[in-house]
Amino acid sequence: MAHDLLEQVVARNPDFAEGLGGLAKAHYLYPASSVEERYERWRMAKEFAEQALEIDPDTVDALKVRGQLGEGPSDTLPYLHRAVALDPGDSEAWYWLGIVQRRFQFERANPLESPIRIIAIDPLWPAGWGGSSVAAEYGDLELARKMERDILAAAITPSQKLLADARLARLDGDLSEFYALTRRAAAIMTPAEHRYGVTQQYRMMEVLLALPPAFMEGSYQNRLPPEIMAMLVTRELPGRAALQSEAMLGSDPWANGDFLMMAAPLYLSNGRHDELLALYDASFANHAEWIAFAQMTGFRHEIISDFVPYLVLAMRRAGRDAEARQHLASLRQSTSEWEELDKDWIGITLRRLKFAAVSGDREEAAALVRRLPQYGWPYVGIEQLDFGLLRDDPLYDDIRDMPEVRTVLDPIRARVARERERILQTGTG
Repeated sequence: MAHDLLEQVVARNPDFAEGLGGLAKAHYLYPASSVEERYERWRMAKEFAEQALEIDPDTVDALKVRGQLGEGPSDTLPYLHRAVALDPGDSEAWYWLGIVQRRFQFERANPLESPIRIIAIDPLWPAGWGGSSVAAEYGDLELARKMERDILAAAITPSQKLLADARLARLDGDLSEFYALTRRAAAIMTPAEHRYGVTQQYRMMEVLLALPPAFMEGSYQNRLPPEIMAMLVTRELPGRAALQSEAMLGSDPWANGDFLMMAAPLYLSNGRHDELLALYDASFANHAEWIAFAQMTGFRHEIISDFVPYLVLAMRRAGRDAEARQHLASLRQSTSEWEELDKDWIGITLRRLKFAAVSGDREEAAALVRRLPQYGWPYVGIEQLDFGLLRDDPLYDDIRDMPEVRTVLDPIRARVARERERILQTGTG
Protein backbone atom coordinates (compact mmCIF):
# COMPACT_ATOMS: atom_id res chain seq x y z
CA MET A 1 0.00 0.00 0.00
CA ALA A 2 1.27 3.47 -0.95
CA HIS A 3 0.48 4.79 2.52
CA ASP A 4 2.74 2.19 4.18
CA LEU A 5 5.56 2.77 1.70
CA LEU A 6 5.45 6.51 2.24
CA GLU A 7 5.60 6.06 5.99
CA GLN A 8 8.79 4.04 5.50
CA VAL A 9 10.23 6.73 3.21
CA VAL A 10 9.53 9.47 5.76
CA ALA A 11 10.86 7.38 8.64
CA ARG A 12 14.18 6.92 6.81
CA ASN A 13 14.40 10.51 5.57
CA PRO A 14 12.30 12.87 7.72
CA ASP A 15 13.65 15.92 5.89
CA PHE A 16 12.45 14.76 2.45
CA ALA A 17 9.73 17.28 1.60
CA GLU A 18 8.28 15.30 -1.31
CA GLY A 19 7.96 12.24 0.92
CA LEU A 20 6.16 14.24 3.59
CA GLY A 21 3.89 15.78 0.95
CA GLY A 22 3.09 12.35 -0.45
CA LEU A 23 2.33 11.02 3.03
CA ALA A 24 0.07 14.02 3.69
CA LYS A 25 -1.85 13.24 0.51
CA ALA A 26 -2.09 9.55 1.42
CA HIS A 27 -3.63 10.41 4.79
CA TYR A 28 -6.01 12.92 3.20
CA LEU A 29 -7.28 10.38 0.66
CA TYR A 30 -7.27 7.38 3.00
CA PRO A 31 -10.65 5.57 2.94
CA ALA A 32 -11.66 6.10 6.57
CA SER A 33 -14.23 3.78 8.14
CA SER A 34 -15.79 6.43 10.41
CA VAL A 35 -16.19 10.18 10.71
CA GLU A 36 -13.81 10.16 13.67
CA GLU A 37 -11.13 8.36 11.70
CA ARG A 38 -11.58 10.69 8.74
CA TYR A 39 -10.97 13.78 10.88
CA GLU A 40 -7.97 12.17 12.51
CA ARG A 41 -6.54 11.35 9.07
CA TRP A 42 -7.12 14.93 7.98
CA ARG A 43 -5.42 16.25 11.11
CA MET A 44 -2.37 14.12 10.34
CA ALA A 45 -2.48 15.11 6.67
CA LYS A 46 -2.41 18.79 7.57
CA GLU A 47 0.45 18.24 10.00
CA PHE A 48 2.58 16.38 7.43
CA ALA A 49 1.78 18.98 4.76
CA GLU A 50 2.92 21.79 7.02
CA GLN A 51 6.14 19.92 7.86
CA ALA A 52 6.83 19.51 4.13
CA LEU A 53 6.21 23.18 3.42
CA GLU A 54 8.58 24.24 6.21
CA ILE A 55 11.32 22.30 4.40
CA ASP A 56 10.31 23.29 0.86
CA PRO A 57 7.51 25.86 0.36
CA ASP A 58 7.06 24.63 -3.23
CA THR A 59 6.15 21.01 -2.45
CA VAL A 60 3.14 20.64 -4.75
CA ASP A 61 1.37 17.73 -3.01
CA ALA A 62 1.76 19.47 0.35
CA LEU A 63 0.36 22.71 -1.10
CA LYS A 64 -2.65 20.83 -2.46
CA VAL A 65 -3.41 19.08 0.83
CA ARG A 66 -2.82 22.18 2.95
CA GLY A 67 -5.11 24.14 0.66
CA GLN A 68 -7.91 21.61 1.12
CA LEU A 69 -7.64 21.60 4.91
CA GLY A 70 -7.55 25.31 5.68
CA GLU A 71 -10.21 27.13 7.67
CA GLY A 72 -11.06 30.01 5.35
CA PRO A 73 -10.30 31.54 1.95
CA SER A 74 -7.07 33.17 3.08
CA ASP A 75 -5.99 29.83 4.58
CA THR A 76 -6.79 27.72 1.51
CA LEU A 77 -6.80 29.51 -1.84
CA PRO A 78 -3.21 30.83 -1.75
CA TYR A 79 -1.84 27.29 -1.33
CA LEU A 80 -3.85 25.94 -4.24
CA HIS A 81 -3.10 28.90 -6.48
CA ARG A 82 0.58 28.30 -5.79
CA ALA A 83 0.21 24.62 -6.65
CA VAL A 84 -1.31 25.28 -10.09
CA ALA A 85 1.23 28.04 -10.74
CA LEU A 86 4.08 25.62 -10.06
CA ASP A 87 2.53 22.83 -12.14
CA PRO A 88 -0.14 24.13 -14.56
CA GLY A 89 -0.57 20.61 -15.93
CA ASP A 90 -1.57 19.07 -12.59
CA SER A 91 -5.25 18.30 -13.18
CA GLU A 92 -5.70 17.18 -9.58
CA ALA A 93 -4.46 20.54 -8.33
CA TRP A 94 -6.97 22.31 -10.59
CA TYR A 95 -9.72 19.98 -9.39
CA TRP A 96 -8.98 20.69 -5.74
CA LEU A 97 -8.75 24.40 -6.46
CA GLY A 98 -12.18 24.21 -8.08
CA ILE A 99 -13.64 22.59 -4.97
CA VAL A 100 -12.33 25.38 -2.76
CA GLN A 101 -13.37 28.10 -5.21
CA ARG A 102 -16.95 26.82 -5.10
CA ARG A 103 -16.76 26.60 -1.32
CA PHE A 104 -15.77 30.26 -1.10
CA GLN A 105 -18.04 31.82 -3.71
CA PHE A 106 -17.70 35.19 -2.03
CA GLU A 107 -14.04 35.42 -3.04
CA ARG A 108 -15.33 36.15 -6.56
CA ALA A 109 -13.30 33.37 -8.14
CA ASN A 110 -14.08 32.23 -11.67
CA PRO A 111 -15.92 28.94 -11.08
CA LEU A 112 -15.41 27.75 -14.66
CA GLU A 113 -11.65 28.22 -14.74
CA SER A 114 -10.84 24.90 -13.08
CA PRO A 115 -13.20 22.60 -15.03
CA ILE A 116 -12.14 24.16 -18.35
CA ARG A 117 -8.47 23.63 -17.48
CA ILE A 118 -9.06 20.04 -16.38
CA ILE A 119 -10.85 19.06 -19.59
CA ALA A 120 -8.05 20.64 -21.63
CA ILE A 121 -5.31 18.90 -19.62
CA ASP A 122 -6.84 15.47 -19.17
CA PRO A 123 -10.30 14.94 -20.69
CA LEU A 124 -10.33 11.25 -19.74
CA TRP A 125 -9.76 11.80 -16.02
CA PRO A 126 -13.06 10.76 -14.38
CA ALA A 127 -12.79 13.27 -11.54
CA GLY A 128 -13.02 16.06 -14.12
CA TRP A 129 -16.23 14.80 -15.66
CA GLY A 130 -18.38 16.99 -13.47
CA GLY A 131 -17.24 20.02 -15.46
CA SER A 132 -20.30 20.03 -17.70
CA SER A 133 -22.57 20.20 -14.65
CA VAL A 134 -20.61 23.20 -13.38
CA ALA A 135 -20.92 24.92 -16.75
CA ALA A 136 -24.67 24.28 -16.80
CA GLU A 137 -25.08 25.61 -13.27
CA TYR A 138 -23.47 28.83 -14.48
CA GLY A 139 -25.85 29.16 -17.39
CA ASP A 140 -23.55 27.99 -20.19
CA LEU A 141 -25.23 24.89 -21.62
CA GLU A 142 -23.27 25.18 -24.87
CA LEU A 143 -19.98 25.07 -22.96
CA ALA A 144 -21.32 22.07 -21.05
CA ARG A 145 -22.04 20.23 -24.31
CA LYS A 146 -18.65 21.21 -25.73
CA MET A 147 -16.93 19.74 -22.68
CA GLU A 148 -18.71 16.43 -23.19
CA ARG A 149 -17.97 16.44 -26.94
CA ASP A 150 -14.27 17.04 -26.15
CA ILE A 151 -14.32 14.07 -23.77
CA LEU A 152 -16.10 11.97 -26.38
CA ALA A 153 -13.54 12.89 -29.04
CA ALA A 154 -10.71 11.83 -26.75
CA ALA A 155 -12.44 8.65 -25.51
CA ILE A 156 -10.54 5.39 -26.00
CA THR A 157 -12.55 2.77 -24.14
CA PRO A 158 -16.22 1.84 -24.65
CA SER A 159 -17.09 2.90 -21.11
CA GLN A 160 -15.63 6.38 -21.64
CA LYS A 161 -17.74 6.81 -24.77
CA LEU A 162 -20.90 5.45 -23.17
CA LEU A 163 -20.57 7.71 -20.14
CA ALA A 164 -19.93 10.83 -22.23
CA ASP A 165 -23.00 10.04 -24.33
CA ALA A 166 -24.95 9.48 -21.12
CA ARG A 167 -24.00 12.89 -19.75
CA LEU A 168 -24.94 14.53 -23.05
CA ALA A 169 -28.35 12.87 -22.80
CA ARG A 170 -28.72 14.16 -19.25
CA LEU A 171 -28.03 17.71 -20.37
CA ASP A 172 -31.09 17.40 -22.61
CA GLY A 173 -33.23 15.94 -19.83
CA ASP A 174 -33.18 12.45 -21.32
CA LEU A 175 -32.67 10.76 -17.97
CA SER A 176 -33.91 7.36 -19.11
CA GLU A 177 -31.25 7.36 -21.84
CA PHE A 178 -28.64 8.37 -19.26
CA TYR A 179 -29.75 5.46 -17.13
CA ALA A 180 -29.73 3.01 -20.05
CA LEU A 181 -26.25 4.04 -21.19
CA THR A 182 -24.75 3.90 -17.70
CA ARG A 183 -26.26 0.46 -17.21
CA ARG A 184 -24.59 -0.67 -20.45
CA ALA A 185 -21.30 0.69 -19.14
CA ALA A 186 -21.70 -0.88 -15.69
CA ALA A 187 -19.81 -4.09 -16.42
CA ILE A 188 -16.84 -2.40 -18.08
CA MET A 189 -16.39 0.93 -16.30
CA THR A 190 -13.64 1.45 -13.73
CA PRO A 191 -14.43 2.25 -10.07
CA ALA A 192 -13.30 5.85 -10.69
CA GLU A 193 -15.60 6.14 -13.71
CA HIS A 194 -18.49 4.87 -11.62
CA ARG A 195 -17.74 7.20 -8.75
CA TYR A 196 -17.44 10.37 -10.80
CA GLY A 197 -19.49 9.54 -13.88
CA VAL A 198 -22.48 7.79 -12.31
CA THR A 199 -22.86 7.99 -8.53
CA GLN A 200 -23.33 11.73 -8.14
CA GLN A 201 -25.70 11.88 -11.10
CA TYR A 202 -27.69 8.97 -9.70
CA ARG A 203 -28.01 10.89 -6.45
CA MET A 204 -29.81 13.69 -8.25
CA MET A 205 -32.00 11.30 -10.24
CA GLU A 206 -32.90 9.33 -7.12
CA VAL A 207 -34.33 12.45 -5.52
CA LEU A 208 -35.81 14.11 -8.63
CA LEU A 209 -37.55 10.97 -9.90
CA ALA A 210 -38.35 9.49 -6.47
CA LEU A 211 -36.91 6.18 -7.60
CA PRO A 212 -36.58 3.16 -5.31
CA PRO A 213 -33.00 2.97 -3.98
CA ALA A 214 -32.39 -0.33 -5.78
CA PHE A 215 -32.35 1.56 -9.07
CA MET A 216 -29.73 3.99 -7.87
CA GLU A 217 -27.40 1.49 -6.23
CA GLY A 218 -27.29 3.17 -2.82
CA SER A 219 -25.92 6.52 -3.95
CA TYR A 220 -26.59 7.95 -0.49
CA GLN A 221 -25.15 5.02 1.42
CA ASN A 222 -22.45 7.15 3.06
CA ARG A 223 -24.70 10.09 3.82
CA LEU A 224 -27.76 8.72 5.63
CA PRO A 225 -29.06 5.34 6.80
CA PRO A 226 -30.48 3.62 3.69
CA GLU A 227 -33.93 3.08 5.20
CA ILE A 228 -34.20 6.76 6.15
CA MET A 229 -32.95 7.89 2.76
CA ALA A 230 -35.52 5.69 1.05
CA MET A 231 -38.28 7.44 3.00
CA LEU A 232 -37.00 10.95 2.33
CA VAL A 233 -36.60 10.27 -1.40
CA THR A 234 -40.25 9.25 -1.59
CA ARG A 235 -41.17 12.29 0.54
CA GLU A 236 -42.00 10.43 3.73
CA LEU A 237 -40.92 11.76 7.11
CA PRO A 238 -39.98 9.12 9.70
CA GLY A 239 -42.03 9.11 12.88
CA ARG A 240 -41.13 11.15 15.91
CA ALA A 241 -39.73 8.15 17.82
CA ALA A 242 -37.45 7.18 14.93
CA LEU A 243 -36.16 10.73 14.61
CA GLN A 244 -35.39 10.93 18.32
CA SER A 245 -33.23 7.83 18.20
CA GLU A 246 -29.45 8.16 18.42
CA ALA A 247 -29.11 6.31 15.12
CA MET A 248 -31.17 8.92 13.32
CA LEU A 249 -30.18 12.37 14.42
CA GLY A 250 -27.43 11.64 16.91
CA SER A 251 -26.61 13.81 19.87
CA ASP A 252 -26.33 16.91 17.66
CA PRO A 253 -29.05 17.02 14.99
CA TRP A 254 -27.62 20.22 13.52
CA ALA A 255 -24.50 18.31 12.49
CA ASN A 256 -26.64 16.24 10.11
CA GLY A 257 -27.26 18.81 7.41
CA ASP A 258 -28.13 16.18 4.80
CA PHE A 259 -31.12 15.04 6.82
CA LEU A 260 -32.33 18.44 7.97
CA MET A 261 -32.32 20.03 4.52
CA MET A 262 -34.31 17.15 3.00
CA ALA A 263 -36.63 16.89 5.99
CA ALA A 264 -37.39 20.59 6.57
CA PRO A 265 -40.17 20.88 3.97
CA LEU A 266 -41.58 17.52 5.11
CA TYR A 267 -41.94 18.75 8.68
CA LEU A 268 -44.13 21.53 7.31
CA SER A 269 -46.09 19.58 4.71
CA ASN A 270 -46.88 16.92 7.34
CA GLY A 271 -48.09 19.44 9.90
CA ARG A 272 -45.16 18.68 12.21
CA HIS A 273 -43.59 22.12 12.37
CA ASP A 274 -43.64 21.85 16.17
CA GLU A 275 -41.00 19.09 15.97
CA LEU A 276 -38.75 21.23 13.80
CA LEU A 277 -39.10 24.11 16.26
CA ALA A 278 -38.38 21.77 19.15
CA LEU A 279 -35.06 20.85 17.53
CA TYR A 280 -34.34 24.56 17.12
CA ASP A 281 -35.33 25.48 20.69
CA ALA A 282 -33.25 22.67 22.17
CA SER A 283 -30.09 24.14 20.67
CA PHE A 284 -30.66 27.89 20.34
CA ALA A 285 -32.00 30.30 22.92
CA ASN A 286 -32.59 33.07 20.44
CA HIS A 287 -31.93 34.39 16.94
CA ALA A 288 -28.46 35.62 17.86
CA GLU A 289 -27.34 32.14 18.91
CA TRP A 290 -28.61 30.73 15.61
CA ILE A 291 -26.62 33.32 13.64
CA ALA A 292 -23.53 32.56 15.72
CA PHE A 293 -23.96 28.86 14.93
CA ALA A 294 -24.31 29.56 11.20
CA GLN A 295 -21.22 31.74 11.30
CA MET A 296 -19.24 29.08 13.20
CA THR A 297 -19.89 26.44 10.54
CA GLY A 298 -18.14 28.48 7.85
CA PHE A 299 -21.26 28.22 5.67
CA ARG A 300 -23.35 31.06 7.05
CA HIS A 301 -24.72 32.16 3.69
CA GLU A 302 -25.73 28.67 2.64
CA ILE A 303 -27.36 27.76 5.96
CA ILE A 304 -29.33 30.98 6.21
CA SER A 305 -30.44 31.01 2.57
CA ASP A 306 -31.39 27.33 2.36
CA PHE A 307 -32.81 26.51 5.79
CA VAL A 308 -34.15 29.74 7.26
CA PRO A 309 -37.13 29.99 4.84
CA TYR A 310 -38.56 26.84 6.46
CA LEU A 311 -37.76 28.12 9.93
CA VAL A 312 -39.68 31.29 9.12
CA LEU A 313 -42.70 29.30 7.92
CA ALA A 314 -42.63 27.09 11.02
CA MET A 315 -42.45 30.10 13.34
CA ARG A 316 -45.31 31.82 11.55
CA ARG A 317 -47.46 28.70 11.97
CA ALA A 318 -46.60 28.60 15.68
CA GLY A 319 -47.49 32.26 16.14
CA ARG A 320 -43.89 33.25 16.81
CA ASP A 321 -44.12 36.20 14.45
CA ALA A 322 -41.49 38.40 16.08
CA GLU A 323 -38.87 35.64 15.79
CA ALA A 324 -39.96 34.93 12.23
CA ARG A 325 -39.36 38.58 11.33
CA GLN A 326 -35.86 38.43 12.83
CA HIS A 327 -34.98 35.42 10.71
CA LEU A 328 -36.59 36.95 7.63
CA ALA A 329 -34.39 40.02 8.08
CA SER A 330 -31.31 37.78 8.19
CA LEU A 331 -32.54 36.00 5.09
CA ARG A 332 -33.03 39.33 3.30
CA GLN A 333 -29.47 40.36 4.16
CA SER A 334 -28.03 37.03 3.02
CA THR A 335 -29.96 37.17 -0.25
CA SER A 336 -28.65 40.68 -0.92
CA GLU A 337 -25.10 39.48 -0.34
CA TRP A 338 -25.59 36.65 -2.84
CA GLU A 339 -26.92 39.16 -5.37
CA GLU A 340 -23.87 41.36 -4.90
CA LEU A 341 -21.71 38.56 -6.31
CA ASP A 342 -23.24 39.42 -9.68
CA LYS A 343 -22.82 35.86 -10.98
CA ASP A 344 -25.13 34.09 -13.38
CA TRP A 345 -25.39 31.01 -11.18
CA ILE A 346 -28.37 28.80 -10.44
CA GLY A 347 -27.47 28.75 -6.75
CA ILE A 348 -28.13 32.49 -6.53
CA THR A 349 -31.31 32.26 -8.59
CA LEU A 350 -32.71 29.52 -6.35
CA ARG A 351 -31.85 31.43 -3.19
CA ARG A 352 -33.47 34.58 -4.55
CA LEU A 353 -36.52 32.44 -5.36
CA LYS A 354 -36.73 31.10 -1.82
CA PHE A 355 -36.63 34.61 -0.40
CA ALA A 356 -39.22 35.88 -2.89
CA ALA A 357 -41.51 32.96 -2.01
CA VAL A 358 -41.30 33.33 1.76
CA SER A 359 -41.59 37.13 1.61
CA GLY A 360 -44.66 37.00 -0.67
CA ASP A 361 -43.16 38.64 -3.76
CA ARG A 362 -45.10 36.59 -6.33
CA GLU A 363 -44.05 38.65 -9.35
CA GLU A 364 -40.34 38.30 -8.58
CA ALA A 365 -40.79 34.60 -7.84
CA ALA A 366 -42.43 33.97 -11.21
CA ALA A 367 -39.65 35.84 -13.03
CA LEU A 368 -37.04 33.71 -11.27
CA VAL A 369 -38.84 30.46 -12.10
CA ARG A 370 -38.79 31.41 -15.78
CA ARG A 371 -34.99 31.61 -15.60
CA LEU A 372 -34.40 28.13 -14.21
CA PRO A 373 -34.42 26.10 -17.48
CA GLN A 374 -31.49 28.14 -18.81
CA TYR A 375 -29.32 26.28 -16.26
CA GLY A 376 -30.54 22.86 -17.33
CA TRP A 377 -32.87 22.75 -14.32
CA PRO A 378 -33.94 20.32 -13.01
CA TYR A 379 -31.90 17.78 -14.96
CA VAL A 380 -28.32 18.97 -14.38
CA GLY A 381 -26.47 19.63 -11.16
CA ILE A 382 -25.95 17.79 -7.91
CA GLU A 383 -26.10 19.80 -4.71
CA GLN A 384 -27.65 23.14 -5.57
CA LEU A 385 -30.78 22.13 -7.43
CA ASP A 386 -34.05 22.47 -5.60
CA PHE A 387 -36.91 20.20 -6.65
CA GLY A 388 -39.49 21.58 -4.22
CA LEU A 389 -41.26 23.52 -6.95
CA LEU A 390 -42.18 20.25 -8.64
CA ARG A 391 -43.54 18.76 -5.44
CA ASP A 392 -45.63 19.77 -2.44
CA ASP A 393 -42.93 21.85 -0.76
CA PRO A 394 -45.02 24.38 1.23
CA LEU A 395 -42.48 27.12 0.61
CA TYR A 396 -43.87 27.46 -2.92
CA ASP A 397 -47.58 26.99 -2.19
CA ASP A 398 -48.43 30.61 -3.04
CA ILE A 399 -46.70 30.61 -6.42
CA ARG A 400 -46.89 27.04 -7.73
CA ASP A 401 -50.26 27.44 -9.46
CA MET A 402 -49.63 30.86 -10.98
CA PRO A 403 -50.18 30.58 -14.77
CA GLU A 404 -46.72 31.98 -15.57
CA VAL A 405 -45.15 29.44 -13.20
CA ARG A 406 -47.19 26.51 -14.52
CA THR A 407 -46.06 27.38 -18.04
CA VAL A 408 -42.55 26.43 -16.92
CA LEU A 409 -43.38 23.59 -14.56
CA ASP A 410 -46.05 21.60 -16.40
CA PRO A 411 -43.83 20.43 -19.30
CA ILE A 412 -41.07 19.55 -16.81
CA ARG A 413 -43.47 17.57 -14.63
CA ALA A 414 -44.66 15.66 -17.69
CA ARG A 415 -41.08 14.83 -18.71
CA VAL A 416 -40.09 13.78 -15.19
CA ALA A 417 -43.08 11.44 -14.98
CA ARG A 418 -42.28 10.00 -18.41
CA GLU A 419 -38.59 9.48 -17.60
CA ARG A 420 -39.43 7.84 -14.29
CA GLU A 421 -41.80 5.41 -15.94
CA ARG A 422 -39.26 4.50 -18.60
CA ILE A 423 -36.59 3.77 -16.00
CA LEU A 424 -38.95 1.68 -13.91
CA GLN A 425 -39.85 -0.33 -17.01
CA THR A 426 -36.18 -0.88 -17.74
CA GLY A 427 -35.63 -2.66 -14.42
CA THR A 428 -32.45 -3.10 -12.44
CA GLY A 429 -30.84 -5.83 -14.53
